[in-house]
Amino acid sequence: MNKETNVTQLLPEIDTLWEQTKGDASVTIAVLDGPVDLQHDTLREAAISSLDVLVQTEVRSTHGTFVTSLIFASHDSGVLGIAPTCSGLVKSIYREDENGNLLSSSQSDIEYGIREALDQEADIINISGGEKLREGDQIIATLADALDLCEKKGVLVVAATGNEGDDNMHVPASYPTVLAVGSIQKDGLPSTFSNWSKVGAAKGIVAPGEDVVGAIANHTATKAISKGTSFSTALVSGVAGLLASLQKKLGQKKDLLAIRQILMGSVTPCTVDEQIDCAPIMTGRLNIHNAMRQVLEAIPDEALQETSDDVVTSATTAEENTTTTIESQNFLTLNNTNMENQKETTPSLATNDLVDTGSPQVAPSSDDDAITRTAAVQASNVTQSSCGCNNAVSTSGGTTFNPVINPGGYPTYRNSKLVNAIGQPSYDFGTRNNLDTFTALMRTWYRKMPEGVLKGDLTDSPHDHKSMAAFLLYKEDNEFPNAFMASQLIWLLNMNSTPIYSIGPKLSSFRGSIYLILEQFLANNVGIDYVHYTNYTNKLSQGEADEKLYEKVFITGKDDDDLMRMVLPGFVSGESTLINGNVIETVTPVAYGLKNWTLNALVDSLGFEKETPQSTEVMGAGPGSVMPVKKGPREHLISILNRLYVSTLNKGQSPEDRALNYSLYNIVELSEIIKEVAEAGLQLSGYKVVPSKISRQNSISREVQLTFFDPTDTNKASVTYSMQVDVSGVTPIMIGETQKWYAPVRVATI
Repeated sequence: MNKETNVTQLLPEIDTLWEQTKGDASVTIAVLDGPVDLQHDTLREAAISSLDVLVQTEVRSTHGTFVTSLIFASHDSGVLGIAPTCSGLVKSIYREDENGNLLSSSQSDIEYGIREALDQEADIINISGGEKLREGDQIIATLADALDLCEKKGVLVVAATGNEGDDNMHVPASYPTVLAVGSIQKDGLPSTFSNWSKVGAAKGIVAPGEDVVGAIANHTATKAISKGTSFSTALVSGVAGLLASLQKKLGQKKDLLAIRQILMGSVTPCTVDEQIDCAPIMTGRLNIHNAMRQVLEAIPDEALQETSDDVVTSATTAEENTTTTIESQNFLTLNNTNMENQKETTPSLATNDLVDTGSPQVAPSSDDDAITRTAAVQASNVTQSSCGCNNAVSTSGGTTFNPVINPGGYPTYRNSKLVNAIGQPSYDFGTRNNLDTFTALMRTWYRKMPEGVLKGDLTDSPHDHKSMAAFLLYKEDNEFPNAFMASQLIWLLNMNSTPIYSIGPKLSSFRGSIYLILEQFLANNVGIDYVHYTNYTNKLSQGEADEKLYEKVFITGKDDDDLMRMVLPGFVSGESTLINGNVIETVTPVAYGLKNWTLNALVDSLGFEKETPQSTEVMGAGPGSVMPVKKGPREHLISILNRLYVSTLNKGQSPEDRALNYSLYNIVELSEIIKEVAEAGLQLSGYKVVPSKISRQNSISREVQLTFFDPTDTNKASVTYSMQVDVSGVTPIMIGETQKWYAPVRVATI
């Protein structure tokens, strides 16, 4: 049975650092793990927010609670958290079965957790788990993108190496920008279960991971002893949080990428004199004292001297108090066997011995005082990868983004500008090399296409929007072989043929549905009915040319000036460089807000039938003098909408512009108003956007006023329709009822 050990025995220098800080609330550490029992006595005083949507009434995950307690446990609770007064975030990326056992998850689950933590502006992300990839496998692209995004934002990711005891790290620990953490014993020897790798020799460190005391879920006063790289990782994340807090205390700005370099550059290395295999030690052993000194050296000499005196005093105190222990009785051993061949991600527990320290809620076995429970928490499944370490990494590296130089940094959902813009879909290739790739692929696609009418309507040019839409949506043997190429285009929102925004996955990964929406919008814009087109090409690939179906592929009677318009709601999330060298803002959209329409389709939906132009004799103008009669409701409506869309072009960023744009594309929901205006033959006189009379808490609202007049009788009063729009969210909403009033014609024309 393991001897219960206090963290001050595992990390004798931690008291020295605690004398300086136990954490700053502005430093946020996110724990991606199993569900956490935030009602546990050790965590009740911690400033921890849960990112889980569903709140479980009974949290069974010992692993998540154990890891979280190592970082945030209150010092008067029996477990000494490393950084108890830092802020915390917890997100469940592992699931449980009905018995409370943790189940494997995936790299995608880790990615989603990372992105949620980034949205909440985490400074450090602790991942005590990973995946051991089979030979030839690589880290998935979306997880790599999320890790690159952490690097760009200056967020430190700390991950466990794994517990198989071999020279293969898990993903994401193996990723070049991640600080990998392995385990050592209290005497500094490598733990037999701890993984490492050749890459780890340059980017990984080790910390104590055996005889670690932490909290057990669902038992308000229960502690346990365990071992595993999971727990080494939590200790290092806590120390990183304290070093960032020390930066704040000394008047510096948080720089977590600098902290990463400090942690790796301050280690105690393994030497040949130790006569052991140094490979599992990687860069070296965590050295808190050296790391502190490097942070302190960044402040002025006089401040350094004053702080150094405190450090010396603190060090003496620490040496005198390293024998502190935790009271325990009636230990319950929970042996968790290592599962070596799992293919998905799980927490990085080794053959863990979780020792319950006397909770009345845990009934001991009637047969034995020490009860063994197998696999209460599954061992690390996310084993090393092969290792994904050769994947391309963001060229930004660890130095391009520096929070000290660039405070605020990379956009998040919380600090990005909102956009609600109207335009037309288009695309760009970004680089000449990418254009050449599309040229070759479309040429091959076109040559393989069966001879026939379809081939005569299309080209193999990547600059031809109709052919590009046809290429991406081409269906063959019930598959879409070219659809994946949609992600290689820079999708654009154009206004008057000018690119205004690119549309890209800067803040979150794109699901296939968003690319499919953009492909369909492009098809609609060039007159392709994508439903009939995909059905036709699928039959064509199987040797069946359905002529009747082909007649429905291209939308007939579409006016060249009847532009398709789309609305782009989302967040400004960076920049994109086009093939011509121009740089434009990138918008990460929300899929549910993407809509498209043409004026004719919109008017059709309102029930206005197409009209036959008529003429009449003009009185007093002589025989045969004629002029068109007053336009019918349909023509008036199209005239009104065209004038609105042309005259109100804007980037959709200010609250006023977002409210105005919403009122324009939401006009289909105001059919009674539009019918009334069109049937009365009114024309648009002007518009105005003013602060809303309706005030809602924590919201931004605007009033959009559209004023119309009768062009045949300017003495008639104008009519104004007023709509209240809440623009505090990424997709605006209407609030209140539409108001209407009459007034003399005074509004200047737009």
